[in-house]
Amino acid sequence: MAIILYPPTIDWTWMKQRPQQILSQFAADGHTVYYANRTQTAESLTEVKPGLYVVSNWDTWVGEKLPIIRKTTHEPIGIWCSNPLLVKSLPYHLVDWVVYDCLDDFAEWYPYEIEMFQKANVLFCTSERIYKRIKRMSNLPIHLVRNGYDPSMGLHVSTNVTPSSEPILGYVGAWAPWIYLSILQRCAQLPGAIVQVIGPEFGSKFITHPTIQFLDNIPHYQLHQYIQQFSVCLIPFRINAITLATNPVKAYEYLASGKPVISTALPECRAMSPYIDIAEDIRNFVELVEWRLKEPGDSESRIQYALSNTWEHRYLEIKQHLPIHFLS
Repeated sequence: MAIILYPPTIDWTWMKQRPQQILSQFAADGHTVYYANRTQTAESLTEVKPGLYVVSNWDTWVGEKLPIIRKTTHEPIGIWCSNPLLVKSLPYHLVDWVVYDCLDDFAEWYPYEIEMFQKANVLFCTSERIYKRIKRMSNLPIHLVRNGYDPSMGLHVSTNVTPSSEPILGYVGAWAPWIYLSILQRCAQLPGAIVQVIGPEFGSKFITHPTIQFLDNIPHYQLHQYIQQFSVCLIPFRINAITLATNPVKAYEYLASGKPVISTALPECRAMSPYIDIAEDIRNFVELVEWRLKEPGDSESRIQYALSNTWEHRYLEIKQHLPIHFLS
């Protein structure tokens, strides 16, 4: 078994995404994981799952506790990093290997990634676009392992949720600059419809609109109660360098509910067609929403697609690409 460190990037409880999911899989497989919160406090360790500890005082822990672990263990120690901005601060001298998992295509990260490629042993990424870009930049082994669905959310399980009296068009995710607000405003004009936005502000402020509801961040374990109320699930992203490289976690979660999913023309969502309907422009997006309100389509095939692409599946892919000595 191995000891795996995840340096401070996102807080454990902030919008459960790929880092929390992948590191949870490592812990479930018997490895010891130290997951560092981005928000640092005086608190030391909190065991949130068997073998998975949240570190809230990373600098102190790395300076005082990690050297002791290094001296007293025969297990390999590795760093799983998804933030190249940390490249100069990672404790390379205390670990045996480094993996860089590239989740996003932010241009401001590129200079830091060059150095990260020199420090890392293996590279992973989430989309075809990122894969092709990194392939041009590095000779390291790089593996495309997309995002997935967490069955513990229970979205694929039939429930007795009372349906809403009006159609709810739902979006789950950060309220960020890449949200195409005009699409949501047009959808909110559909007769009787309510647009529901679930997620925190992230570079954009919520607006005031009579038929767009902003519910802020909802704990991950409660999301199923809301998504199962949606009539249609939305991925209303602008097309830009960031979103062209995005493999949305929400796509898998939406599909697990069996509900129809409408997305703008993101390459990674287009690859999920016919389970996701792709809109080529704003007008087409609204037309597809209207159509799916009348003809929801095949919910079972969507559910099965999500269940064929769980985080456990992704973890098994990752294990296949890691050298044996990394984990034992």
